[in-house]
Amino acid sequence: MWSKERAVQYLLNVPKFTEKNSLDHTKTLWKKLGSPGKDKKIIHVAGTNGKGSICAFLASVLKEAGKRTGAFTSPHLVTMEERFLVDGKMAADDQFLDAFLRVMEVVEKGEKEKISHPTFFEWLFLMAMVLFEEKETDYIILETGLGGRLDATNIIEKPLITIITGIGLDHTEYLGETKEEIAFEKAGILKQGVPIVYRKTSPSVDKVIEERADLLQCPRIPVDLSEIKILGIKNKHIDFSFKSRYDKYINLKIQAKALYQTENAIVAIRGLEEIFPEKTLYPTVLPTGIEKMTLQGRMEDMGEGIYVDGAHNIDGIEAFCKTVKSLISNKEKKNIVLLFSAVQEKMYENMIEELAKIPFSIIVVTTINNQRGVKAKEISNIFKKFTDRTIIVEDRIEEAYEKAMEWKGRDGFLFVTGSLYLVGELKNLSVKDRKV
Repeated sequence: MWSKERAVQYLLNVPKFTEKNSLDHTKTLWKKLGSPGKDKKIIHVAGTNGKGSICAFLASVLKEAGKRTGAFTSPHLVTMEERFLVDGKMAADDQFLDAFLRVMEVVEKGEKEKISHPTFFEWLFLMAMVLFEEKETDYIILETGLGGRLDATNIIEKPLITIITGIGLDHTEYLGETKEEIAFEKAGILKQGVPIVYRKTSPSVDKVIEERADLLQCPRIPVDLSEIKILGIKNKHIDFSFKSRYDKYINLKIQAKALYQTENAIVAIRGLEEIFPEKTLYPTVLPTGIEKMTLQGRMEDMGEGIYVDGAHNIDGIEAFCKTVKSLISNKEKKNIVLLFSAVQEKMYENMIEELAKIPFSIIVVTTINNQRGVKAKEISNIFKKFTDRTIIVEDRIEEAYEKAMEWKGRDGFLFVTGSLYLVGELKNLSVKDRKV
C-alpha cells in the first residue's frame, strides 16, 4: 500500500537506477498521461540565477489578478511538495500521492514496452503537469531544472511566453565553460514566434539569445537593470521604481532586503506586461502582487539578525555580498558572522574569494549532509588563502549553527550561504528548541 512517505522515499532513490532521458522519452510518457496541461497558458523560465524568485513574482501577481496558477520549481528546501504550488499553496498529501500513482501507472506500463524509467526530475515534472491539470489552473509556470534545451520541461511546444534570467557560470560540466555556451543551452527554450523576455547580461551573451530569437521570429523584450531606481531600504522591505512600458516610472515595494530581488521583480514584470498588454495590471494588481511575494531561502530574514541565502555560484554570491554590504553598513561594533558550506561541483573557491572581501567578524564552515558536500576542513583551507580572519571548522551543521549563534550574540548578524542544501538543512533543524 502506497503512502505519501513511501512515495517520497521511492523518488529519492530514483537517481540510483536511472539516467537522463531524451525529450522524446519524456514527451512519450506525458502523452500516455493524456498530455496534462497542454491547453494551459504556460510561462517557461530558464537562467542561471533568479529563476525561483521570478516564478514566485509571476505567481503572486497572477494570483492577485484572480488567475488560478500552478508553479513547478526546484529544488525544495524542506519538503518535496514545495515544488508543486497552486496559488502559492503546496500540494496536499493526497494530491501528491494521487499524482505520483498516476505517473507510476504509466511508468510501469511503459517498462513493459521497453520505455526507460524516468529520472527524479522527469518524474516530478510529469507529476506537476498532472497536479496542475487536476487543479484546473489557468496558468502554469515552469522553471527549468538544468539548462533549458535538453531539460524535461522543454517538451512544451507552444508556451505563452519564455523568460531567461541572467546568465552566469554554473553547471559548467554540463552546459559549457563560457557564459556564451551556457546562454545557448538556456536559449533552447525559445519557440517559434513566442515572445522572449531576457535580462541583459553582456553584449556577447545577449547576442546568443537575440540570434536564436531572430531565427525563430520571437519578439524580443530585453530587460535593462539600469532602469531600476532604489528609493529606500527600510526595516523589512525595499522601495524602488522602474520604467514600465505604460508609464514613465512606477513605484513598487518588495518584502525583502535583497537588492537582487528588485532585478528579479522587473524581469517578471516585463513578462507580465507582455501577457497583459491592455494594462489591466495597473494601478493596483501588479504593485500588490509584487509586494505580497515571499520566497524561502533567498536572503530570507529569519529574525534576530539571521539571514539565509541559497547563493551557490559566483554570480549569486556577488549579489549576496552586495546586499550584505548594504545591511552591515555603519554596524562596525556588532559581530557579523558567516556560516558557509558548498557542494563539490560548484566553483566554491571563486565564491570564497568573493566572500573574503566582506569584513566578517568570524567565519564558520561546515559540511553539508550529502555525498556531494565539500569537507569543512577543505573549505577552511581555501578561506585561509584569502583572509586572516578566524575560521571555525564544525563538520556537523547543528554544531556549526550553535557556534555561529554564540559568536553572533544578541545584537549581531548571522549570514548563511553557499548552497540551498545548507539552507534547507538549517530550516529543517531544531536548535535549542527553536526552528531555524
